[in-house]
This record gives sequence, structure tokens and C-alpha cells, in this order.
Amino acid sequence: MIKDRRGTTLVEIVVSVAIIGILSSVFLVSIRTSDREVLRIAAEQLAADLRQIRNRAFSRSVYDMAGTIEYPQGGYGIAGIAAGNGYYLFAENGNSPNYQASEDELIKEVILNSDFFISKGNNPSFYLTFLTEHNISSTGDLTDPIKVEYNGEYINISIDYGGEEGNYWGNIVVGEIETG
Repeated sequence: MIKDRRGTTLVEIVVSVAIIGILSSVFLVSIRTSDREVLRIAAEQLAADLRQIRNRAFSRSVYDMAGTIEYPQGGYGIAGIAAGNGYYLFAENGNSPNYQASEDELIKEVILNSDFFISKGNNPSFYLTFLTEHNISSTGDLTDPIKVEYNGEYINISIDYGGEEGNYWGNIVVGEIETG
């Protein structure tokens, strides 16, 4: 009498596990966010935040300044955190430039991981404040881009003035990823 020997052999199990392992690794690699994508996302978010403060200033949006709804005397600004891995969006009371936690109204705080470094003219404690569409104050030269660095690569974000001095209605431009 011959017995039926149906079943799974060790070779079949090893081949099945190998195929599942290869498919899993391909899937995980395809969904992992690359360093370049992380850098691009952070730069695009910073550019969006710059556009937000520019648009608030240009549209004369009012803000709750210490209990009074008014247009901030110093406009709306962005300030880099001294550690270089983040920035503040704020409504400026007009007493002194740059973000002063005791005087100005914090709109948003963005802290990135410590691998990021954000600067303007190599200064992580930069500020850029939009007072009106034709009046802007900043640390350093206005044409200096804001630089977002991450793991040896960087992106510059600049304000395109449209060729007219004193006209800040231009686009906020996110550059290409560079190495160095």
C-alpha cells in the first residue's frame, strides 16, 4: 500500500520566506522618506510660513495684541531660534526689532530635530519683519536668502523682489537642493 505524502517541504518554506522578505524590503524602502524629501518638506513649510506673515502684513490683518484687537505696530515677522533648528512666527509690538517673548505675540513656534540648521547670512538668530508691502526690516542684507541645512545638503529660500527696489510683493522662492 502506498501512502499519500502531501505536505510542505523545507525547501518550499525557505523559498516562501525569502520571497516575502524581498517583497517586504522593497515595500519598506519605497515608503521610507529620504533625507532629501525631509529637507524639501521643511523648506517648503518655512516658505509657506514666510508667505503667511507676508500676507498678514500686506492685508493689514489685525491680531490680539495683549488683549486689544489691532494691527501690530511692528508688523508680522519670523525669527530664527539661536540653536538654529527652528523659528518663531510673531506679531511685533513695534518697541524693538526681532522677537521678544515678553513683548511680542507668538503666532507659531516650529522646532525641527537637531540635524537641521536654519540661518540667514550664517546667522541662526535672524529676523525678518514685514511692516507693509513696501517696508521690511531684517538682520543683514535683505537679499541674503534663508538657508535650511540638513545632513550636508541645503536649500535657499529667497524673496524675489521682481526687479523693483522697495517692492516686496514678489514671490518667496524655494531653491534647489544643493550639497556643501
